[in-house]
Amino acid sequence: MLIKCPECGNQVSDKARKCPHCGIRLKKRSYAWVIFLLILAVVVLCAGTYIYYQQSKQERMQERLEYVMNCGDVEEMQEYLDLNPELPEVKRKAIERKIAQLNIVQEAWNDAVGSESRSALVAFVRRFPDDAHVHEANNMIDSLDWVTAKRANTEDAYQTYMEHHSNGNFYYDAHNAMKKIREEIEEAERRSQALSDSIDRYFENEADKD
Repeated sequence: MLIKCPECGNQVSDKARKCPHCGIRLKKRSYAWVIFLLILAVVVLCAGTYIYYQQSKQERMQERLEYVMNCGDVEEMQEYLDLNPELPEVKRKAIERKIAQLNIVQEAWNDAVGSESRSALVAFVRRFPDDAHVHEANNMIDSLDWVTAKRANTEDAYQTYMEHHSNGNFYYDAHNAMKKIREEIEEAERRSQALSDSIDRYFENEADKD
């Protein structure tokens, strides 16, 4: 490769130590700074990649921890503890407390359902108003109250059901049943009145004959 002599301007081989034209000593081009910059770039890239990886790993671990804390699944939470023995003690204790709380709620729910008692279900709802089983408990209470109303089969019973379950599954059934009872009562009253009127007319006719 030919280069330009800095003294005389003639073309000289880049491997020559002196210019053959003017005799000036030539300085060889150094690539040390280029190599240094390349090494520095590689180091910076590796360091940046490592930092990004560590940050991403921490974010994933935090997201996973938050999910486990809020999933409400005791088995999944316990599995997470078993698979992460290096978990900080504070976080481990927090998960263990959550598991204990969930076990208490589950035991209370099993007792309430097993008892098939309205009072037990109501007590569960009052004790754990934010639990996932509350909706199911309210549906069970609704069904029990409907069975009670149907068994009594009175206006008061249906009215009581409707007052306690304005959005109940059987609200319109109770309304229709109460309407039917009222219609039957009104029909019975009409028949009774008709019979009374007939009897009155009979005695009036007998009196006129006399």
